[in-house]
Amino acid sequence: NFIDKRELTSRQPKIKEFVFNSERKIMAVLRKKDRKIISYVKGAPETIIQRCSYELIGGRKIKLEQKDKIRLHAIYELMAKKGLRVLGFAYKEFPIYSEKITQEESETNLIFVGFQGMIDPPRKEVKPALALCKEAGIQVIMMTGDSSLTARAVAKDIGLEGKLVSAEVLEKIDDKTLFHEIKSIAIFSRISPADKLRIINILKQKNEIVAMTGDGVNDALALKRADIGIAMGIRGTDVAKDSSDIIITDDNFYSIVKGVKEGRTVYDNIKKFVKYLFATNFSEIALVLS
Repeated sequence: NFIDKRELTSRQPKIKEFVFNSERKIMAVLRKKDRKIISYVKGAPETIIQRCSYELIGGRKIKLEQKDKIRLHAIYELMAKKGLRVLGFAYKEFPIYSEKITQEESETNLIFVGFQGMIDPPRKEVKPALALCKEAGIQVIMMTGDSSLTARAVAKDIGLEGKLVSAEVLEKIDDKTLFHEIKSIAIFSRISPADKLRIINILKQKNEIVAMTGDGVNDALALKRADIGIAMGIRGTDVAKDSSDIIITDDNFYSIVKGVKEGRTVYDNIKKFVKYLFATNFSEIALVLS
């Protein structure tokens, strides 16, 4: 069925919005419908399920028991294992109009509506590019806000091998342990901007040259802190671009690898040329020194 978003939003004007952040992992929009307020909530499926007390089935509000939450988790995990980016949706009605509804009130005791699975398949060039990185001695680390299941499925698809650490586990690892174990970690999931910054700092403590790619406002600090900040030219925000050293115009990971390859070629040619100059002009240098 065709849905006109403009018509729907005009019938239910927005009262307030509680924006998404990486700590809550959800967002809520309060809209006025007749004399009542409806809170529309979306975000990480596990968080949405945890905050729901009811489920909408066939137009009826049914009490959500623990066994039902387990069932919903299983559906979510099945979708995530296919590499889908999954969002959970829920809502809550306030029978009396009030502009004093708090964030906590709008995001608890929700009615679960459903999941949405979005596919964002990796480009075909990514897998051979990762193989080139491995061959060239470049360690690639995936830092994503997606769930561990989705991150693992995507990593398998592109041939990225290594240990996966979620934000929840990362929080319990101290810097000293992370310093020694980071070489074996290939994927960080459900990661926050602060986590990205911490990971980059640990890598720099190991005297690694760190290149960081990003496209969002939340990536700005990490892009600035990295030795080489690389922003996406097409879908990157202005904040990300301003914080970066390089902008990739085609948003293609392979372009970064190709740039490294060309840079190493130029560096090798400079070294060869310097050696050639020393070899051919050594007698003149010796004469000047004598």
